Amino acid sequence: MSEKQLTKMTDAEFQELMETYIDRSSRRDDAISASTFLELLFDALLQRVQNVVQLEGQVIDGKLVLAPPEEAPVQVQGNRILLGDWQIVVTLRDGGLQLA
Repeated sequence: MSEKQLTKMTDAEFQELMETYIDRSSRRDDAISASTFLELLFDALLQRVQNVVQLEGQVIDGKLVLAPPEEAPVQVQGNRILLGDWQIVVTLRDGGLQLA
């Protein structure tokens, strides 16, 4: 179809234009899954990281207990981590521990 202003198209021409657009957009080869997008986003955010705090943890009486290194910029109590105005609570799933 040659280029034509929308206001000068017939109903049939406009309908054909819309169907072609929908058909092309539904077959996009560059579409990625949500999980791939989130993984790429995480990798991009990880590139901006300037500091890392490594916590050690162990299970005591069935509860996760985390321990930061000395002089860590975060506060830790049991399974809770305080970082700025965030509280991060780490819980264990049934079935035991798995390494990430």
